Amino acid sequence: MGFIKKLIDKFNKGFFYIVDPETLKGYLIDCAKFSKDYYLEMCEEMNIYFYNEKHHLLLWNYSASENLEEHTKGIVAIYDGDETGTIDELFAYKLTNLPPYFKIELIHGDSVELNKYMSNHPELRIEDY
Repeated sequence: MGFIKKLIDKFNKGFFYIVDPETLKGYLIDCAKFSKDYYLEMCEEMNIYFYNEKHHLLLWNYSASENLEEHTKGIVAIYDGDETGTIDELFAYKLTNLPPYFKIELIHGDSVELNKYMSNHPELRIEDY
């Protein structure tokens, strides 16, 4: 019974990672590629925490939309409710002041890629951020 309780507790805690801006950008690019390859509308949804603020990021693949008029938009980042454009534009205009390391929370599940990153960086403890 203890194992199941630990598993449930882990699931309810969320999927938190400490990353640098370069790792986040690479992760989002990989999510976008996966979404294009498998024709999925939603690429990723997460919260980003930095400077004691919480920001919501949704990466959307309009080219997979049933609405044909939206196909030309392609992959779009929606940051705190504002459509910002591409991933590059997100980092150029919205995520310009990121600290060297910050916390992210994946909303819909964990990531093998980010789990590997965290295991390679044991100094990045979630409770420190």
